[in-house]
Amino acid sequence: MPLPYTNESLITDEIILNRGVLEEIRDLLQILVDGQGTGSSNASKLINEFMSNQDMDDNGLIYGFDFMIDESDTDIPPVVKQIHDNPEWSDPVDVKTWTEYLNTLS
Repeated sequence: MPLPYTNESLITDEIILNRGVLEEIRDLLQILVDGQGTGSSNASKLINEFMSNQDMDDNGLIYGFDFMIDESDTDIPPVVKQIHDNPEWSDPVDVKTWTEYLNTLS
């Protein structure tokens, strides 16, 4: 048990208070690092496309500029949906489902 009013105590309190946020971050990182979940490799490519403004999956489209995945699509990976909250995000006109996007890949 940490002593009260110490750095260890303050850190422990923050972890306890923000447990839900930390668990969500952990889960999203787990998807990216371990490649778990449907299309996590493709999801990583989409994030990289948006961040670098370059086509990473060789479909001739750049995510976040040329197209986006419909947020209401139940198959959209959470990490892809989360990028839509980025301040640099602008909703592209071309909206695809996750399946339609996967069909653009060779």
